[in-house]
Amino acid sequence: MNMVLKGFPECLQADICLHLNSVLLKNCAAFKDASEGCLRTFSMKLKTTHAPPGDIITHRGDILTSLYFISRGSIEILKDDNVVAILSKDDILGENPVLYNEPGKSAYNVRALTYCDLHKILRDDLLEVIDMYPEFAQSFCRNLKITLTLRDEELVSKSNECRSKYLPNPNNFRGSTCFTKTDDDNISIMAPHQSYFDEYPSGTEPSLKFRVNECLFVFFYLIAYVEFE
Repeated sequence: MNMVLKGFPECLQADICLHLNSVLLKNCAAFKDASEGCLRTFSMKLKTTHAPPGDIITHRGDILTSLYFISRGSIEILKDDNVVAILSKDDILGENPVLYNEPGKSAYNVRALTYCDLHKILRDDLLEVIDMYPEFAQSFCRNLKITLTLRDEELVSKSNECRSKYLPNPNNFRGSTCFTKTDDDNISIMAPHQSYFDEYPSGTEPSLKFRVNECLFVFFYLIAYVEFE
């Protein structure tokens, strides 16, 4: 998809990306105060990725280079081979890059439980947008509610603690995920707005429909653009 768009004017690329990411940009509170220009820039940085059941999205110890927004499916979070969390549609995981001068490392393995569609934005791309719209930094941090922060605080050094050039007091914006103890003393969290296997247990139907709709929209949009020219 990205290779196809690169052959067209940037304004057209932004129009298409804004449409493809419209649900996320409208429904995620983190973007509610963004200007039109800021949203268009964000939309061009967002990528869509697909993961089949069993696919490892992030390994424990990996550098946290991306922030993930779950569009469809269910994801399990593991530590020492124990499932400590189940996340699903509308959940957000990773870390907030605006809060830290350097990326952290993941404390967990992140694995797809069903077929999953995810939006992701690279840390460097997100910070590039914030550099362009610095007035948006505080609003973004205040409204971004990460369901599960993957950052391993045990590996944080003095040079990589919670500091940010964008915010005067970054610790004020740090959220904490509320974990509960299960009977076997494993830490557990489960998204309250979704069932264990999400709306579609197999995950195949929504994922296929999602991809077809994406392709059809871009196809007809480009035809209309060529005819107009």
